[in-house]
Amino acid sequence: MSDTRDPRIRPFSADGARAGHDPRCAWRARAAAVAVAGAVGLVLALACADVEPKRARPASSASGTSSAAGSGASGSGATGSSASGANTPRATAPTDGDQPDLGLPTRRTVDAAERRAPLELDLPAQRVERVRRDAAPRPEAPPTVAAPRVVDRVRVTVRDQRLQLLSGREVLREYPVSTARNGVGSQVGSQRTPLGQHRVHSKFGTGEPLGTVFEARRATGKLATIHTAPVDLPEDVITTRILWLEGLEAGKNRGKGVDSHTRFIYIHGTNEEGLIGRPASHGCVRMRNRDVVELYELVAVGTPVEILE
Repeated sequence: MSDTRDPRIRPFSADGARAGHDPRCAWRARAAAVAVAGAVGLVLALACADVEPKRARPASSASGTSSAAGSGASGSGATGSSASGANTPRATAPTDGDQPDLGLPTRRTVDAAERRAPLELDLPAQRVERVRRDAAPRPEAPPTVAAPRVVDRVRVTVRDQRLQLLSGREVLREYPVSTARNGVGSQVGSQRTPLGQHRVHSKFGTGEPLGTVFEARRATGKLATIHTAPVDLPEDVITTRILWLEGLEAGKNRGKGVDSHTRFIYIHGTNEEGLIGRPASHGCVRMRNRDVVELYELVAVGTPVEILE
């Protein structure tokens, strides 16, 4: 029987190698495979490790390396092998601040300085401003103070020359006043005190000292001489505080020809305190200076004022 085997297939020898081949080639292939497997394992281990990003080297080190390389390249006695060595980076063991850059994704770490200064993060301007405003210490709320009894209305009685502060049916305060010398009435130019329902339209004189003289509801900076004796002076001086009244009854103290507001009907202080308690004004309601300061503090804008005959 003839041999039908393919002559290109060579028989194996007893040591496992093909006939005619050097057995050392098989060991070299096995060693190369082991080395490749070890390298792959090292790459996978480094990928799983927590590696910080490579920090930039100081500029001085980079410039020193460049100058050294330039001087080496320009040196006439340098050999080819030495020039090649100067351009090739020297392998060094990685340190804590200089880890090898393998091109793998790394996890960003936040140092203590960033944790202490959270407002320095790169955020939009509006968000940074809102965070800073919310983080700023807020002032404590003032302590709750029991509110005084509210003044419901003011009543002026011409016959008694008295002004009362009322809360419901209770009289909280009562002061002597001085209404118009010409009696009661609402006509423009009559210099009389208007009757009926009014309200406090506005107030002037907060914080001004006693006796401050007002002109057109503005403090002049002058102080009037207060006369406590019953002296009738030719000039009607408005002092200390002003409560400007507004009529609420159309045709009686509100509207054309009878409007208390456009007639400049005030409750105000006077320099003729000696005449308080008798009709002596030019249409307004006069008060002692200390009394009008207290009234000013107790009566709010909008408080009803009733003037009775």
